[in-house]
Amino acid sequence: LGSMFGSLFGGGGGGGAPASGGLLSTLLGSGSNAIGASLSKTLGFNVAPLLATVTPALIGIVSKLISADNLDAAGLAAKLKSEQAAFAANPANKATMELVNSAVAAGDQADAMIKSYGADWPKVVAGPAAALFLVAAADPSGPIGAMKEVSAVGDKLLELAKGAAPTSVMAAAFGSGMTMDMLHQVKAVAPTKDKLLDSIKAAAAAVSAKSPNEARAYKDAIYAVAEAAAKASKDGGFLGFGGTLVSKDEQAALDTLKAALG
Repeated sequence: LGSMFGSLFGGGGGGGAPASGGLLSTLLGSGSNAIGASLSKTLGFNVAPLLATVTPALIGIVSKLISADNLDAAGLAAKLKSEQAAFAANPANKATMELVNSAVAAGDQADAMIKSYGADWPKVVAGPAAALFLVAAADPSGPIGAMKEVSAVGDKLLELAKGAAPTSVMAAAFGSGMTMDMLHQVKAVAPTKDKLLDSIKAAAAAVSAKSPNEARAYKDAIYAVAEAAAKASKDGGFLGFGGTLVSKDEQAALDTLKAALG
């Protein structure tokens, strides 16, 4: 399962920004999803894919700036600070600065929340991927079916994050959809199929302890992701006709998950 989903993520499936998520976090910090969620709510569309697309370009611009002006870290910081001050001082940029400042504040709040989780945060982030693997392991669907499952999970995560507050656990963890980072996290916290359910239960327990007001929403989200994966493709049938939407093994996995989440 790990290698199959890994190849799909490498190809960029599933409603998120798998290839650039790491760069985005490096540039904006662990609260990058909250920044994207804040901007999305204000602008009225999902900016996560856009942020992931422009991140490599921004890093390239900074690299050229360092090379052209022969800047060290202190010099770069001073230059960027000067340009930011000049931009903020222009009255024409007032609305833009308000938008940016609001998004950055959301990112800072999310970063503080993430740090409060400590070693439990990777489990929270891995929850959707663990739910996907749990269903996929119950009744493997092959490469095409796996692609549909990843896509369905990515779409569901973006839908869930869109309805959440930018500084919430939901937005901070799921704001970029299904990412390569989630795959890495689930492989770290649940290296075998038998550990998937334990990982999900640990994640739910962490949210219940740290963010009790979001515990129910998190559990419901994990189940919704698993259900989306189970319904992503039919088992059996021919050319789209007939077949079973959710197989007996997938339903058994969903029932087990539902009981574990409470």
